Amino acid sequence: ESGPRLRIAYFFDNLRNPSPADWLERFRRGFPHSAAPARVSFAERTRSDWATAWREHFSPVPVGGGWLVCPPWQRGEGNGGWRGRRRIVIDPGQGFGTGRHASTALALELLEDRLGSGPAPRWLVDVGTGSGILTIAARLSGAGRAVALDIDPAVFDDVRRNARLNGIESGIALARGGPECLRGSAPLVLANLVMPLLLEVSESLAGLTAPGGSLIVSGALEEERPALTAGYEALGLRLEAIREREGWIAAHFIQPS
Repeated sequence: ESGPRLRIAYFFDNLRNPSPADWLERFRRGFPHSAAPARVSFAERTRSDWATAWREHFSPVPVGGGWLVCPPWQRGEGNGGWRGRRRIVIDPGQGFGTGRHASTALALELLEDRLGSGPAPRWLVDVGTGSGILTIAARLSGAGRAVALDIDPAVFDDVRRNARLNGIESGIALARGGPECLRGSAPLVLANLVMPLLLEVSESLAGLTAPGGSLIVSGALEEERPALTAGYEALGLRLEAIREREGWIAAHFIQPS
């Protein structure tokens, strides 16, 4: 009686003559070794358009000092509190990255700091691009061409659509694979991945970062911070900045000249 309780809701079409007593009896017969629900009740609910109702949860989200991540059906016009923010339009799809998860927001904040503290990079690499949000943010801020990498080619349609929504269809090359598939080095490398991958591809990410360039990584948990910083510093990178929110961290490393 004093333990935690679980409330379960089921939705039915055309349920006739619902009887809580009948449902309890059916439950007891079907699951004789389980505790029966403490209470069963029925109520009518107005039918919703479930195909579009989920959109209510994707409202504009301010990120950092100057960005506003918006879905295409609500771009945040008319809100004085968002005046002056640069819109990043992202249509939620299969690719990770809508600005609502702390790891994406932290990566955007560090990217904003990097782009605001020096000249825009001539080109960049976005490893695990997902929705393409980091690439798009960088391009909107003046960065040159971008190479967006992902091991899942299913996200590429999302990246193309989001780039088109932001008016930057050109200048983004899509490639399937990880950082090890590229040659050369870039002045800016971005990687929003999970911690095991951040360590697995650390040498490739460091090798992709040009001398004097920036590597921004995100997706590690706060308790993984020592392993993350130690792993990348062991490769000769210098920790420039680190941010934490909701148990997640993102870090900005510099490749010495």
